[in-house]
Amino acid sequence: MLPLSRPLFLGLLLTLPLAGCPQSGRGGGGGDSGNGDLPSVEEVLPVDAKADLESELAADLGLDAAEVAPEVAVEPVDPTLGAALQVLLDEYRAFSGQVGTTLALETGDGRWWAGATGLRSLQDVTPMEPDTRFRVGSGTKPYVAALLLLLAEEGLVDLDAPITDYLPQYPQWSKVNTRQLLGMEAGLPDYLVVMDLWIEALAKPGQPVTPEKLLSYVADEPLEYEPGQGCAYSNTNYVLAGLIAQAVTGNPVEQELKTRILDPLQLDSTFLDSSGDEWPFLSHGYLDPEVMSFTFGVSPAMIALLPE
Repeated sequence: MLPLSRPLFLGLLLTLPLAGCPQSGRGGGGGDSGNGDLPSVEEVLPVDAKADLESELAADLGLDAAEVAPEVAVEPVDPTLGAALQVLLDEYRAFSGQVGTTLALETGDGRWWAGATGLRSLQDVTPMEPDTRFRVGSGTKPYVAALLLLLAEEGLVDLDAPITDYLPQYPQWSKVNTRQLLGMEAGLPDYLVVMDLWIEALAKPGQPVTPEKLLSYVADEPLEYEPGQGCAYSNTNYVLAGLIAQAVTGNPVEQELKTRILDPLQLDSTFLDSSGDEWPFLSHGYLDPEVMSFTFGVSPAMIALLPE
């Protein structure tokens, strides 16, 4: 997953991009904290921070800064509007059950506001700040897709060749090609819905999990449909895509993302988090057990084993 720092790209990278079928963040879980140390309604992103952001974006796009932000005003919004926005943000947190949320916006006349509500960490009772960064989960997938397309342009990857040309250790998926992985048309089952994964995660919550380990949960499962004959979202596709990038370059995928995409775009605070380290500037992530049951098919009995 990749954490992203700039408000204009609210939260990119910690996991790898959401890819949709061809035919077709932020915050955690929890309730109202009532913490009196939360950011006040007067806390807004400094005026010069917006100007810096626009300059960086202009540089990324090869444009003059005036083309990106022609408005003259670079000021905070009216305090009354700022207070109203903060109330809306606080109410959203209270009624949604989110642990914490941030919001940044620019008005039509070029004024800027950023606010935060709730907690960055329940364990440490750390207030959320307007510049708190977030893991982006599947928002990482587009980065991986872009990386594979760059490798294809260089002739290192043939999008229509069997993935076994690059990953011979998975002969059971010899009918699948890279193009189908990126388009969610491979028919591969999603490891996230395998009960054994959740059992092990609950039994050994601190144990590192490798890409190969994730793939082992579905390695012996049949395809859900013939590759290219259907479309269904599966995280398995992008684990394989990342391994293909590593296989053809000989480098870790986080290094290739940094060298080929993040550094050229000057996304200096965006990175693929593959180390397992604790990052003090990141919001802690939380998952609602009811969401686990609905989204991943985890049984109520398994959810009952989760500690409070």
